[in-house]
Amino acid sequence: MINDKTENRKDSSAYESAIRWQAYARESRTAANSHYLAYSAAILALQSTILVDDEVISIAWPISFALAGIFAFLSLIFGSAVVLVRLQDARLTARVARYRYTNKSQLQIKAMRKRADNCSGLVNKLFIWQVISFASAALLFVVWVVGSNICKLI
Repeated sequence: MINDKTENRKDSSAYESAIRWQAYARESRTAANSHYLAYSAAILALQSTILVDDEVISIAWPISFALAGIFAFLSLIFGSAVVLVRLQDARLTARVARYRYTNKSQLQIKAMRKRADNCSGLVNKLFIWQVISFASAALLFVVWVVGSNICKLI
């Protein structure tokens, strides 16, 4: 009898720990997504400021400048998609919980859970592409800054 209680406590403790870490992972991914969205927007804002500046006649190293903007824009698109798919995932997860509470059919619940799992997988893939796009944008922007100002560095 004691072993059963001990096992139940271990199972409960492991479950609670998994739930806590899942929530922590979700919060961390949300914070990282927000940062990448903000930094991508900042790169685009800085580039826009440079382009509309009356004192700027031409852009040195235009390919790296343009590619940095394209990758920053892609990062914004992927990051926005992460937000939208994550919201859909949250809606589906809430609906699954509500359906379980109201004793809806297991077939409906299983179908919704599968859609929510698909959303979670898509969020993970989109987030990776957001990070790759931002890293590319940041690297190309640094290349542009250094390349277009190389004479000041020597």
